[in-house]
Amino acid sequence: MSTASRHSATARCLRSVFDQIFSILQDCHVDQWVNLVKLSISISHYELEGNAVPLFVAPEGENVDSTWVCQRISLLMPNITELVINTCDTPADFLSSCLVDIYGEQLRAIKSMSPLDLSNPHLSTQLKSLTVAIKYDDEMLFPTVAANSLESLCLYKAPLTFSWRQFWDEKSATKQITFSNLRNLEIVFGTGNLGNHNGSDSNSHDSGSQSHFQLCFPSLKRLNTEFWYNSSDIIRSESLPESLDYVRIWGFIECVEHSFSVIPRHIKYLDVHMDDVEDAELDQLGQFGIKHFALASLVCLLVFESVFVGIAVYRGREVTWLPFGIFATEQSQPLAIIMPVNEKTDIQFYKNMWVGDYLHPVCDFDGPDCKISCNAQFEYKTLDKKTICFTDIIKRHYKNYEFFIKLDDDALVDKQYVFELVEKYRGSKEPVYISDFILNIDHSEPVLNGSYYGNGKFYMFNRALVDCIDAKIKYKGHRNEDAIFGAMVYNGCGPDVLKIPEDDSRIWHKGYNGKSVKINLSALVNH
Repeated sequence: MSTASRHSATARCLRSVFDQIFSILQDCHVDQWVNLVKLSISISHYELEGNAVPLFVAPEGENVDSTWVCQRISLLMPNITELVINTCDTPADFLSSCLVDIYGEQLRAIKSMSPLDLSNPHLSTQLKSLTVAIKYDDEMLFPTVAANSLESLCLYKAPLTFSWRQFWDEKSATKQITFSNLRNLEIVFGTGNLGNHNGSDSNSHDSGSQSHFQLCFPSLKRLNTEFWYNSSDIIRSESLPESLDYVRIWGFIECVEHSFSVIPRHIKYLDVHMDDVEDAELDQLGQFGIKHFALASLVCLLVFESVFVGIAVYRGREVTWLPFGIFATEQSQPLAIIMPVNEKTDIQFYKNMWVGDYLHPVCDFDGPDCKISCNAQFEYKTLDKKTICFTDIIKRHYKNYEFFIKLDDDALVDKQYVFELVEKYRGSKEPVYISDFILNIDHSEPVLNGSYYGNGKFYMFNRALVDCIDAKIKYKGHRNEDAIFGAMVYNGCGPDVLKIPEDDSRIWHKGYNGKSVKINLSALVNH
């Protein structure tokens, strides 16, 4: 079959497909479609006589009437506010602009993997989210009316010569675009001509025109860039606000080093992914990062599934860490997990779990793993004294730790859950106490009566609580060790403690049952 015949068959096939779709839709009750608010259209390629043929390719005069298609859609679904369009770089790219023409004034979100004419006057002034592939050849003027409403802007397939001028009407008297509500900005550069890129500033010839306007992102929280070289007019450090706390960078080491020099020093999360990195380059990058960032405010240099102070780089499937110790300062210790143990406790097991990196066993015996030693031998009925002992030690000697977890030696806790709590309550000046709380009614002891305490399998607290806790508490007889901790909080910190109920579904006590794992955490009686 000739190319012309194949294209003609393609056009007829497409019209037939749309006829069938609309026929099916119209056979259904109309009221089933009028309430739809999201429309997603994906056009791919299909096989014709063994050859891959773009579904929309047709010779001149035989293409599908875009107005016909869009009008049929809009009659059936008049209330669409969100468009998702993927036409796989076929000539069906007209669908994006056509549907924007029809739905434009009511749209709140657009995601088009095809180029979209951003100068379209029908774009809604209430547009919240825009994801679009950048058009390489034609100028695109950014709808400044949407700058105030946009909360998320994602630009894909950006050429190395990308400039904000592509979105700018040079005849406009406006000298500044302020994206007042933009919280997420993502720019992904096309990699087709990266091999020919020599690292020079591809937009240097535009430097004069760039000085006539500036961009402002006063509410930006997240910045994501892929294969971003030193095109200085894309994002300037002065346009990035204090509110920015997460930056993700993907690319070669040149991309990463350039990004390091632009993003603010106060950043908390820096997610770095690099290709083809050598050990020497990794060391160089680590030292560069250490010198550049304010480590007192840095939570992590990379986020995979948890918070970790360090830097990691993908190399194939291997992850290389610059260790925690390189970045640790006296102000940056995030967490200590306090675990009272005895000679029957299998410390080796916990050292090989995620908690091992933060584990501080409380021992009443001499051992190489003992971080906290309480010299007396404790029995089950005297564990309250052991609790007072380790509380006094962390109050006096653990001043550089912000969070503490008391964990039983027959319990496990979800790692992601812990670091969600760390991030949520980081920097709190208020005493924070996280557990499942029980009201203690003990009329015989006023220092205990009316206090709240948590189940000892897990409770978490911050440095502000340690600072005010009463580690010199006095009472008669023996009491439950967790009740004593709660009483120390009650007597030292008073009622102004932020008590947070724990998520018990993410804590396992005495046993763990998963898909293919069943563990008895208390097979041997410990006390």
